[in-house]
Formats: sequence, structure tokens, C-alpha cells
Amino acid sequence: MINECANIEITAYYDDTRTNRYLLSRKWSNEKDGKSATILMLNASDLPDITKGDLTGMIVQNQLSALNYSMVNIVNLFSRMVNKLDLSSEDIEDYTDNDNVAQIIKSAKESDIFIVAVGTAGKFYKSVAKIQRELFERLRAEKLESKIHTIESPDGTTRGLHPISSKLRTGVWKLISFELPSPPDEKKEEQTDKEKTKKNNKK
Repeated sequence: MINECANIEITAYYDDTRTNRYLLSRKWSNEKDGKSATILMLNASDLPDITKGDLTGMIVQNQLSALNYSMVNIVNLFSRMVNKLDLSSEDIEDYTDNDNVAQIIKSAKESDIFIVAVGTAGKFYKSVAKIQRELFERLRAEKLESKIHTIESPDGTTRGLHPISSKLRTGVWKLISFELPSPPDEKKEEQTDKEKTKKNNKK
């Protein structure tokens, strides 16, 4: 007879009001040389009991375990715990704070790999793109570029996918290097805004 026992250590970090969750850690192996990962997703779930977990968290754990990682720190662009995030909200920037950014940077430094998996929200919402860009600049300033990776679809056509993307339903994740976007040209953006204003005034 063979008996097998497995323990998963789960840790969460919140603010004092338990409104924001800054990090959710899941450790499933006690190997001294085990690899650790940090994965950046969009927003913290509002599950009150961390032991129950959710679909996204289980997918992340299973995929990283298959890639021989021993633990993962789950962090989010937006730390406010909500069931569904309204990305078009005027106060979307209030859904994160400096403590969240600090925790993301700290976790990135301590992990072997940092995975960007926020999905495509930044392509459709300027406010999300702005917050994402500011975080990337912080990562660049900390010289963490070599650690940063993202998930590529099996057919190699899409990158930066969120873990629950339909394109990732089968197979083991393919992690590839993620090149941080170049800093925006502020003068060029300012000129573009002025041109848009002139066009609107002519209408």
C-alpha cells in the first residue's frame, strides 16, 4: 500500500480594510531548489475564503506545476476586490494604489520569473493602458526585464494572454520573453492631442 499526502500553503496579503488584495501566494512543493513564479493578471477576485480558490487560480497552479515550478505569487494590475471590474469607470485608477505597485515589484524581485498575463484590456481602455505602462516603467527602472515573460498561444499568433483565454484550453503553457514597450514620446502624444482638438473644433 502506498500513501501519498500533499499540502498546499496559501497566503494572502490585504490592506487594513480588506478592500484590496495585494498578493495571493500558493505553494505546493517544499523543494529547497524549487522555482518560484509571479504572475500579473487584471484584478483581484472577491472570494472571501482563500482556501476555496477559483478557476483562474487553479489553472495557474496546474500549468506552473507542469512547468516544474513549486510556487506562484498572484498579483494584479488592480488590487480592489470586485466580482466584475468596470474598466470604463471614471475612477478606475482608484482600484489600485502605491502599496499594490510596491508588492508587485517586491514579488518580481524575489521570483525566478515574472509572467505578464493581463489579457487585452490595455488595447481598448486608455486608463488601463496608462496604469499598465506606469508599472512597466517601474519594472524597467528596477532592471527586471530579463525576468519578464508572457504566455503565447499554441499556434504562436497571440501573446499576453490571460490564463482563462479560450486559446489556452489545451496543452501546457508556452512562456516566452516579454519585451517591455518603449516609453511613450510625450511630445508626440501632446502634438497628436492638439491635432485631435483642432479637428473637433472644425466640426
